[in-house]
Amino acid sequence: MKAFRIAIALAGLLIAAPGFAQTVNDELEAARSQIHADRKAIVAQLMNMTETESAAFWPIYNIYREDVRKTDDKLVALVKDYGAQESTLTDVQAQKMLDQYNALRAEKIGLQKAYVKKFGKALPAKKLIRYYQIENKMDAIIQYDLATNIPLVK
Repeated sequence: MKAFRIAIALAGLLIAAPGFAQTVNDELEAARSQIHADRKAIVAQLMNMTETESAAFWPIYNIYREDVRKTDDKLVALVKDYGAQESTLTDVQAQKMLDQYNALRAEKIGLQKAYVKKFGKALPAKKLIRYYQIENKMDAIIQYDLATNIPLVK
């Protein structure tokens, strides 16, 4: 989990950094790739799946994480926009960003709900809830690190 937190912190710092040059974008993508790899390793380690469960779970997981990544891409773009406009943000821009943020949160929750049945075909209920607990804990770490690295609106 420590490597995961370091990768998250790096991503948060890069997102919140002023001036998003190509090298920063490259570093951000590298950090996001590392987070994805760490996340998968953590899930594998903590799930204690049988071979049969594992064979059914991982293909669904890979598609799910790709779908989540699309939503996360939109969040990264929103945070970058905020970073670029932070010092000159108007009320209209702030409201638009808030609406976009809430829509992205709803989109992610929708994905989580949609995949419960799919994951449920691969895992028994107790392991399914364990998987969602693991996901929620990792998401909480990401949210915390973003919250600590993104400055408040002035």
